[in-house]
Amino acid sequence: MQTIKSRVSRQATSLLDIAFWSNLVVIAIVIVINVINLCRSAAQDERLIAIASPELVVIASALLCVWMAVRAISALLTKRRLRSVYICVTQDGIEGVSMPEPMSGRKGVPFSLPFREITELHKVETPIARRSTVPSLRIGNSEVSYTVPAPEQMEELMVLISDQMSSVSE
Repeated sequence: MQTIKSRVSRQATSLLDIAFWSNLVVIAIVIVINVINLCRSAAQDERLIAIASPELVVIASALLCVWMAVRAISALLTKRRLRSVYICVTQDGIEGVSMPEPMSGRKGVPFSLPFREITELHKVETPIARRSTVPSLRIGNSEVSYTVPAPEQMEELMVLISDQMSSVSE
């Protein structure tokens, strides 16, 4: 049997890229709107945002920008943590790095399981951003379970692992 190593899929990391860049774009738009609003206000023109004073709009916008910057940085840090995640199917079993909660800030946990000890193998949904989950592989024995978020070729991995589990139990 050949050794197969799978990392987090590009589709999952693309979700984090989208979250990062969309937050930055909205921050830029908010800044431009505030600059225009302040310039119009200073020129005694009709303000772009007339429902509140320009200073109040700037304060609210600044708070919004800080919140969005924190979300953008969170997406970037989650993507960085996911780089350590992988699963490798070898002749004797499975090894890799588990990360059941990528958004938590905790590092991945290395694991190794021989095929004869595996009692759990199924898909779960793992959140990688506030509103985005990815299909993940949960694998474990009678004592502990490990979650590998969005591995590439997950279906093939599940079939391969299941086949190896069956051949070991016979």
